Amino acid sequence: DYWTVQRSNSLGFLDREPIDPDRAAESCHITIIGDSFVEAREVDISDKLQVRLEEIAAREAPNLDVTTSAFGFSATGQVEQLAFYDGYARHLSPDLVALVFYGVNDPRKNSQVLRDRLLGNGPQYIPRASAVRDAKYKVFLGADADFPTTQDSAPLRIIRPYWATNLLGRLSGISHFARWIKKKSMKYYEESNQISREQWEATAFALEQFKHRADHDGAALMILTVYDSGGKGYPVFDRLSAIAKSLSIPVVSQHDYIVDRGRRVRDAYWNHDAHWNPAGHQWAAEAIWEHVRQEWDSECPSAVPQPEIEVDWIGVGRRFHTPEGVAFVDSFPVFNLEGYESVYSSVVSGSPIARSHWDVHLYDEGLTYVKEPCDVEDVENPFFLHVVPADSSRHSNDRSHGVDDVSFSFYERGELFNAKCIVSTDLPEYEVDYIGTGQFDDDLQVWKVDYNFTLPEIMDAVNEFLQSEREPVIRSSFDVYIDDGQLVYAKDSCDADDRDLPFFLHVFPSDDKDLPAGREESGFDNLGFELIYKGGVHDGGCFAAVELPEYRIASIRTGQFVRGEGEVWEASIEFEE
Repeated sequence: DYWTVQRSNSLGFLDREPIDPDRAAESCHITIIGDSFVEAREVDISDKLQVRLEEIAAREAPNLDVTTSAFGFSATGQVEQLAFYDGYARHLSPDLVALVFYGVNDPRKNSQVLRDRLLGNGPQYIPRASAVRDAKYKVFLGADADFPTTQDSAPLRIIRPYWATNLLGRLSGISHFARWIKKKSMKYYEESNQISREQWEATAFALEQFKHRADHDGAALMILTVYDSGGKGYPVFDRLSAIAKSLSIPVVSQHDYIVDRGRRVRDAYWNHDAHWNPAGHQWAAEAIWEHVRQEWDSECPSAVPQPEIEVDWIGVGRRFHTPEGVAFVDSFPVFNLEGYESVYSSVVSGSPIARSHWDVHLYDEGLTYVKEPCDVEDVENPFFLHVVPADSSRHSNDRSHGVDDVSFSFYERGELFNAKCIVSTDLPEYEVDYIGTGQFDDDLQVWKVDYNFTLPEIMDAVNEFLQSEREPVIRSSFDVYIDDGQLVYAKDSCDADDRDLPFFLHVFPSDDKDLPAGREESGFDNLGFELIYKGGVHDGGCFAAVELPEYRIASIRTGQFVRGEGEVWEASIEFEE
């Protein structure tokens, strides 16, 4: 019947790239929401309902400046589609929201009970959003972790075979008798397949929720029924119309639109597939435009926002750390000024605490990792985050190695947009001494950086030295300053050897009696260290600070060495008596 090659847009829907929210707000914007008929894998994007609608409006009412968007996903009902509105459509300030209703699937997709029976799923598992009946309907979201293995009953058998549906569909477009048979058949089909009051109550619940959202935001709302629902006098259409009338939602029948114009319903879909062909999309667009023309006299649909209406918005956001605090952002950045773009802008305006394969930024409560551009390998490899508490007794139970392991995947904590990748993760609430983080592939480390939380204070001290034009007490591979009872090591540009080699620090007291036990023979205090434990790396520079003993010091000898090979650099300080 058809062959298409399509690429989803950056939201994951089969439509054009999303319109800028400011542009949508300025225009007369119409949003289409539905299932596979709106997703429309069967036709090229240029033939889809929303594009054809835009073309019709531009031709017949250029003064309206009509723009469109579409959010469709296969095998969803109106309950699941609430998230499409909350997460995407409402941020475009639509003037009209058109729900595309597919009578064969939508009622039972809205009912968790029958949908689970149709698929053979255990009723205790909720693979998608559902209207679940208790004292009142509630919206449950998300997929059960064990869902792929939870099928525990045989799927409900569809009694009417597909060939009969197809034959009746073909004949009903040209024969009054066939249309009468189809009406009777659909009534029997409803009863035999338990398209029951419970399903329609679930559908009514979803439509009521859409109505609340549209009224709250000041959007007009309508329903377009796919040809399969028939028109006036057809059981599915009449049931839906009764619900919609009680909610003051107008319903437009594509079936009646086609028949009233002397066309064949059969010509709206493919020979062996029930989805719209290009003609079906064109006639759906014409039906919506005809409704706009009649209902609003070819003016932009309008409704007064009623913010006092309470809406339980479906949360589809994630939490990120910004310099201003924690931001809850929506699934795609352009739809919310508090979203990923603002997080990204906030992040890149400051310096990362570490630069490696990813830039790692630190805020009050967590870490944000940024990479631009990023590819599949960047997001496929798991992240590790080792957190060392300042108080060793504070790490999690069973952490005998002294670190909290906060490993995670990109898909758990991150988002990809505009070739940028952002990942955010919280740090434990206790005071943190230092962290080590990176990614690994099959237990092999891909990249790793360390960060010591005392590093900012060390850098501040170094900047004070530089501004005061104080000379270091040692000029060698590292500049070494002495101040307030500590040694501060600084190097503007350091490489791997500078970072990885251990430091030695020998402190000779003026009075040998001040030596700690066990140091009498060597004659000095050995305060050697590694860079990460006393400082760290920032913007290409290496910094460290070491507290000196409180006794009177005669001299200091310090430097770095390669284990088993000896010193790399060495310098001494002599103190006057």
